[in-house]
Amino acid sequence: MARFLAERGEGFHHLAVHVDRLDPLVERLRDEGLRVIGEATIGGGRKTAFLHPKDGHGILLQFWQEPGLGDPGTR
Repeated sequence: MARFLAERGEGFHHLAVHVDRLDPLVERLRDEGLRVIGEATIGGGRKTAFLHPKDGHGILLQFWQEPGLGDPGTR
């Protein structure tokens, strides 16, 4: 991170977005020709994937599947 800031300066680095189902989203992004990087299954139904910054207008977009996160009573 320090090298990134030294080279590019301060600014918006990355945005995490919760999704209900990651796999169909990743498939759609790839079908549209976008580069998905850093996919990981973390366990317990948790998954994450990133959209390459060049495909996200310079922003690293992280998509996150967290079971129960949007369910009533979890807020």
